[in-house]
Amino acid sequence: MSQCELCGRELDGEYAFCPFCGEPQQESIGGLMDDELRGKINAILHVTERRLQAIIGAFSRYIEAPVVDSIVTGDMDGLRGVRRNVTVLFSDIRNSSGIVARVEPEQALELLNHHHDRMAAAIQATDGVLDKFMGDGMLAFYTHGEPSEHARQAVNAALQMREYVAETNKDWPIPGIPLRIGVAINNGEAVIGSVGSRYRQDYTAIGAEVNYVDDLQEMAKQHAVDIVISRSTYDLVADDVEAEEIGMLTRPPDDEEEPAYHVLKLRPAIA
Repeated sequence: MSQCELCGRELDGEYAFCPFCGEPQQESIGGLMDDELRGKINAILHVTERRLQAIIGAFSRYIEAPVVDSIVTGDMDGLRGVRRNVTVLFSDIRNSSGIVARVEPEQALELLNHHHDRMAAAIQATDGVLDKFMGDGMLAFYTHGEPSEHARQAVNAALQMREYVAETNKDWPIPGIPLRIGVAINNGEAVIGSVGSRYRQDYTAIGAEVNYVDDLQEMAKQHAVDIVISRSTYDLVADDVEAEEIGMLTRPPDDEEEPAYHVLKLRPAIA
């Protein structure tokens, strides 16, 4: 039994290349590989790795990062469904139909894509998983770290979105209809995994806690505010943000009444 010259793993036979890391094995093929040949093979492997990374990067624009990782590593267990605590964020554009009606279709699509790019950037910057785009809306969720940590990440993403809207409206091309968004955030238990058919699947979060963001979004519309969080989320971030209670909602599955909160800003101590 030999050992890989690069990664050090035990090889149970003679290999020209390590089956674990791909390193050419000079000793295992009787010293036939000289330095020049080794250099050429390493160059080929380097180019192959760069191409693989480029492919992974391209796929990541269309497929969620956890799915890409599972495909590359061959570990599909994480896609079969796990129950965990998550923070769910849903954002959409207010009066999107009015905006679309005022511009040409091409400009409407350009504006929407630019908007989604900035919204997705806020999710990416705060370590969230972009679940899906839904017309003018976007669903994302957070699972990294303790619940208080990913709840803060989601709220920080929403605050970044608010800043983007303020910047965008300085040069917004549609007079009389400024860009406005609504963001709803909830924390709770959900099932995360791959959902779909044999033809197409999505890596997503499902459950009552995910659906609850729809109720929060409706409350945001009723009160004309941009960021609304649930009681469970507020309890996790109360030390970090200033927020005001704006009303009561019936929360499933127990149908208990609980408050919802409008996020005003970060507390000065951590701003």
